[in-house]
Amino acid sequence: MIQHIFDWTQPVNLSLLHLEMLDVFGEQFFGFNASEGQITGYFDDALGDDDGELMADVLAAAQAVLEAHDHTKRTPDQEAAESEQEAITTLKATAHETATSLEVALENWQTLTADDKDDLLEQLAQTQAQMLLALARLLRQSGG
Repeated sequence: MIQHIFDWTQPVNLSLLHLEMLDVFGEQFFGFNASEGQITGYFDDALGDDDGELMADVLAAAQAVLEAHDHTKRTPDQEAAESEQEAITTLKATAHETATSLEVALENWQTLTADDKDDLLEQLAQTQAQMLLALARLLRQSGG
């Protein structure tokens, strides 16, 4: 196995960079680790020269992957996790708002007209149905 240290001070999305390296080197790229100002890549011996260093064209290709890397992009797994987290946050906020509205309505229940009560119950039922649909989508999305 060949270990090569790249000096790199730019932000990096390690999961995405790993996929980008795999796209270029396939199974001949084993992985990397990162520390302050450095990324150490691990490559198959077949990509090395007689001195055990990366061949010049391989080194240039790896460097090109690093240079082209956009740390703001996300892997499909990262996008799914972020989407899932956003859905959870929205559900929590909706549940909190619904509970608050219900609490206020119940405190004032005696002062509401029959039509107001019907409207409130219909609104709560719609909100609950929307929350259940959102929860079902979230479960389906996460494979649950």
